[in-house]
Amino acid sequence: MTKIKTLLLLLSLTMSLFVSAQEQQTKTSDPKNILKINPFKLGLGTINLSYERMITDYGSLNLRLRTSFWPPLGNTLDGTEFGPASWEGRLNNIPSFNSILLDLEYRFYSKKKTGPQGFYAAPYLRYNHYNMRLDGQYTGMLCGTYRNEAQSSIKLNPNMAGIGVQLGAQWLIKNRVTIDWSFFGIGVDLLTIKGNLESSDLRSDYPQMQQDANEFLAENRPFRNGSVTNDGVKLNGKTRVIIPGIKTGFTIGYAF
Repeated sequence: MTKIKTLLLLLSLTMSLFVSAQEQQTKTSDPKNILKINPFKLGLGTINLSYERMITDYGSLNLRLRTSFWPPLGNTLDGTEFGPASWEGRLNNIPSFNSILLDLEYRFYSKKKTGPQGFYAAPYLRYNHYNMRLDGQYTGMLCGTYRNEAQSSIKLNPNMAGIGVQLGAQWLIKNRVTIDWSFFGIGVDLLTIKGNLESSDLRSDYPQMQQDANEFLAENRPFRNGSVTNDGVKLNGKTRVIIPGIKTGFTIGYAF
């Protein structure tokens, strides 16, 4: 019976604190919602949107969504030549690239002013997914045999999940316009890379390709589970590595 009374007392105290916090929020005229965008990345083919919701007078949740739909300088890469003189190659078209990022942070604002303004510290979680593809063709000599133009395709799918802490400052102008500068963030990211390489080399080149590919697989850990077939080279790989996470950002927003 004593335990039940203690539980009921704790619940009543929790509810009263919650109601008190809500009442305190309704008394302030500070905006509770902010929609933000990074205008400088639009020219780089990136849309960077954020939504911030005040939870208390000095704390908020900030959700960011970023998507990119073409690589920087992508148009200039079409027709780019690559490789040594023994197997000159070039890209067939503009590389395919897209990415999506989800970022969630809880902000603790300094208590000099209420609302979404001032310096803040924010623990964060984030996830990045990238999808890249390069198509090209090349010619050359291998095993003393002239090779017609061979088609090749390289696909990469890096994924990154991270956790860390972000420091920044946000200015609230006329209670409507915000300038948010996340000037320093550091954490830990788990990077996973999946790769696939396919090439339509001639069957007469198969023995040399197999030897070269096996040496490559032995020396490069990410692609040790790759393979070579009579139809050409096919390398598939996956690797995971932990790297330092760096995070910065800048947005302009509308508060309401």
